[in-house]
Amino acid sequence: MIKKTISSLIITSAVILSSSCADGLKSIFPETPATIATPAPIAKLPLNPVAKRMINPTTGQTIKDHYISPFPPHNPIVAKGFKSGQLAGDPSTIQNNPNTGKPDNSTMKTFKLP
Repeated sequence: MIKKTISSLIITSAVILSSSCADGLKSIFPETPATIATPAPIAKLPLNPVAKRMINPTTGQTIKDHYISPFPPHNPIVAKGFKSGQLAGDPSTIQNNPNTGKPDNSTMKTFKLP
């Protein structure tokens, strides 16, 4: 019986204190949490496609450091010195800069080596 009375007194006093504090906080912080803007979601980066290993048609074995680009026209790419999982670029996807008429290397599409 005593525990029920004490717990109800504690709950009642907590409610009274919180309501009086809430009025004081409203004068200090007029914005309510509902009016605070939420951050924008983080944009997902596009994943790089994975190249295919080049296979010798006569032996059926893979050719070391030779890959097939995942971008049309699917040219063969020699990636000597690269390791598995690294990014490589397909030079056939480079576009010309319209202002200068020269190839712009920043437009080259990249892919991941298997």
